Amino acid sequence: MMVLGIVLIGATLYSCQATTSSEQAFFLDITAPQTGDEYATTMIGVSDKLKSATGVTVKLAFKVVGVPRILTIISVTRVCSMRALELQLESLKVIVTAKELYDIMDLATDLSLPSTHIALAKAKRPKTLTGEYIYFGESNFITKDLDNAAFQTLLQRHIKKSLELQIAGIKFINYNVLGESPMQLLTFAALPPRHLQKTVWQEDRVNIFRAPSMTRVVPLEDYLKENYCN
Repeated sequence: MMVLGIVLIGATLYSCQATTSSEQAFFLDITAPQTGDEYATTMIGVSDKLKSATGVTVKLAFKVVGVPRILTIISVTRVCSMRALELQLESLKVIVTAKELYDIMDLATDLSLPSTHIALAKAKRPKTLTGEYIYFGESNFITKDLDNAAFQTLLQRHIKKSLELQIAGIKFINYNVLGESPMQLLTFAALPPRHLQKTVWQEDRVNIFRAPSMTRVVPLEDYLKENYCN
């Protein structure tokens, strides 16, 4: 019998205290071990559980192309809501990992970096991502041998570049995994393959390490309704 496994970074699922802020974001990576008809049923079941969970708001939900895997960003106002969602997903016999997130836009605001004030005011972050080409990627800052000043400079440069890309009309949403060291970023981007490759080539390869590949995803609702197959 497959049991639900949750690795939670930065919070305890069993506390029913309110969170310190108005909402708290989590990244859920959900994999269904079933195949065939059971696999399709499980994908629908996960979607239903996410949408019906009390106190949980689904901000983004994607199905990985070719793999029985769902990636979703949710927010809660009470950590106790995560406990209820855990039990609902457990009934589907799926495997789940969870990480608490810190919105990059919030990070830019909280750090109050002088060089990002103007860009932050102009940046238009999308609330969701649509289209045929959407990719998910993970990357890490390489902080070895960097002192505090050098790391702050690196972080400031990255945040400024992210804001400039949004101002230029490139649609993406990124989050920092709370408490990760080295700093880990999760990014969902709506870009055609060639544009995506160009953006990756232009990254700071000295100080940022990206996972070997970007993962193609589709909005979960589009997958369930077969919007791109009709």
